[in-house]
Amino acid sequence: MLSQYHNEHGFSLRRLCDAAHVGYGTFLRWQRRRSEGRPAVCEPGPQPVGPLDMAAVEAQVENLHHGNRRTHGTGRLYQELRGIISRRKLQALIKRARDEVKAAGRAARWRLEWNTSSRHVWAMDTKEVPLADGRKVWFQTIRDLGSRYTLGPCGLHTPTGSDIAAWLEVAFKEHGAPLFLRMDNAANENCPEVLAVLARHWVVPFNSPLHYPRYNGGVECAQREIEEGFEDWTEGLSALPAEYIPAHANATIHKINHRRRPILGGRHACQVFARNARHATLNTGRRKEVVHDLTRVAASLLDEDAAGNGHHVRKAWRRAVEWWLENKGIIRIVQTPECQPVLA
Repeated sequence: MLSQYHNEHGFSLRRLCDAAHVGYGTFLRWQRRRSEGRPAVCEPGPQPVGPLDMAAVEAQVENLHHGNRRTHGTGRLYQELRGIISRRKLQALIKRARDEVKAAGRAARWRLEWNTSSRHVWAMDTKEVPLADGRKVWFQTIRDLGSRYTLGPCGLHTPTGSDIAAWLEVAFKEHGAPLFLRMDNAANENCPEVLAVLARHWVVPFNSPLHYPRYNGGVECAQREIEEGFEDWTEGLSALPAEYIPAHANATIHKINHRRRPILGGRHACQVFARNARHATLNTGRRKEVVHDLTRVAASLLDEDAAGNGHHVRKAWRRAVEWWLENKGIIRIVQTPECQPVLA
């Protein structure tokens, strides 16, 4: 219509655009599109794309060069897939592939095997999972390291020591208390409230080495599974009411506990953990004997070490716990045949 008025009455296009409240640049862009045989006005936003072939994307990710900390070719792959997959989802796939490559490298040297029938050792750590609307959910990931059975109480704030203590109390009453609980040096996990609950149930705490999260690799794996599972359940939800979060969290944990795992002989964690049974197989007297044995071994290790600061005390206690677990057949250090040393 503007072009018609311009041709019939001789008004300048710029004045006509001002009168119609249309930007002159916009009008010129419309004209160019029409001359190219395209619609003058396009729908805003990204254009529809076909269904995502996740198998093809995962194959492309696997073919990237994965280093210990970085993956080469990430930016180029994202440009190829832009508009098809979100950057966050692609980064999660790349990180998982990189972790698998590193795990395979470590497994080529040695690996730690857990007795899957043992329920003596739990591990826990806090995991922060972002929501689409900018809020965050904090899971207190708790995993039985033998069966891989996972508990995941959560909240909309960083768990305090009182929160964690209350969650542990409920878990111990429902499932029975483990003999050991492995933690990650966090202040809210090593606080008086949590230690009081552990002492009341005669649960032995021990921490990972500082700045070495792989030591608590079992719960780190559980956290990745929780984050990926929770994102799958909430994908496409722009807003998630607070009252619905526990239901989505429980669905995530349920799915994790019913995933069949080769390490469990094709069974899932719920079958191995036997939810209806209490796993506190050691009475208080036996637990006291274990603590006495650990104290004796840790003291012997400290006598061999000239230094005696807090770091050495924690290290000695951790080594005592590892000695006990290996001595009782709960863990086993396995070296692959091709990496075993050649004896002269």
